[in-house]
Amino acid sequence: KVSGMESTPKSLLDTPLRVPICNQLYFNASYPTPPLHRLFAGFTANIICTLLVMVFFPQESSSSELSYSVNRQQLLPSKSFMTNASFDNVGLLYIALSYALSNAFSWPWYQMIDVTYSSMDFPQSIGVDCRFWMIVHTCSLTLSACWFADQFTGSNKLIGLTCLLLGSVCTLWFVSVMRRIRRNLDLMMHLIVAVLFAFPLSWSANSLLYELAADHAHPFPENVAVSLVESLRIILESCLYVLLAIFPELHIDWLHVFTLVAGLMGFIFLLLLKEIPCNR
Repeated sequence: KVSGMESTPKSLLDTPLRVPICNQLYFNASYPTPPLHRLFAGFTANIICTLLVMVFFPQESSSSELSYSVNRQQLLPSKSFMTNASFDNVGLLYIALSYALSNAFSWPWYQMIDVTYSSMDFPQSIGVDCRFWMIVHTCSLTLSACWFADQFTGSNKLIGLTCLLLGSVCTLWFVSVMRRIRRNLDLMMHLIVAVLFAFPLSWSANSLLYELAADHAHPFPENVAVSLVESLRIILESCLYVLLAIFPELHIDWLHVFTLVAGLMGFIFLLLLKEIPCNR
C-alpha cells in the first residue's frame, strides 16, 4: 500500500496513464523516429535535384511554337524559355497547384496514420487494415474516374472537380470527428470510414490532373509539363515533412485541418482552370 494513495479518487486511479502526444511521436517504441539529419539530408537532396533539372534542362536553345493557328517560331535561351512559358501558361500553374495541394498534405497524413491511431489508443491492426483498404479504394476509384472520363470526352475537369469535392466533404467529416473522438470513442468507426473515402477520392483525381496537364502543356513538351507539376508536389511535401519534424505537435493537432484547407484550395484552383480544346 502506497502512502498518500488513500485520498486519490478512484476514477483517477482507474484512468490509464497517457504519454503526452509530443512524447509519443518521439518515444513510442513501436514507431521509432529516424534521426533528424537523415530527414534534412533527404529534403536537401530533393530540392537540389529539382533545381538542377530546372537549370540544366534543356541546355541548348530550343524552338517553341508560340501560336496554335500561326506556324511562327522563335529561338529562346533555355532559361528564358522556361521562365516565360511558366508565367504565360496560367492553366498549367492552376493544375500544378491543384495537384500539389491535394497530395502534399494527405500523403504525410497517410504515412503517419499508425502514429495518429496510436495516440487515440486504437489497436495497431486498425492502422494496418486501414492502409490496405485505402489502397484498394484508391485503385477502384481511380479506374472508375478514368473510365467515366473516357466515356465522356472533355469531362476530365468536371470529373476531377467531383472527386476533389467529395474528398473534401469526407475530409471535413473526419476533421469534425477528430475534434470529438477523445471525448467519445464510439466515433471510431465514423473516423475510419471517413478516412477510407476522403483520401482515395482526392487521389483518384491524380490521373485526370496529369491528363489536363498534358492538354495545357503548350508550349512545353507534355513530359516536361507533367514533370513540373510533380516537382511542385515534391517540394511542397518535403517542406511539410521538415515542418513536422521541427514542430511534431502539428501532426496530431493540426495536420488534418491543413489537409482540409489544402484540399479545398486544390478544388478552387482546378475550378479556375479554363478548358481549351485538346490539341494533342
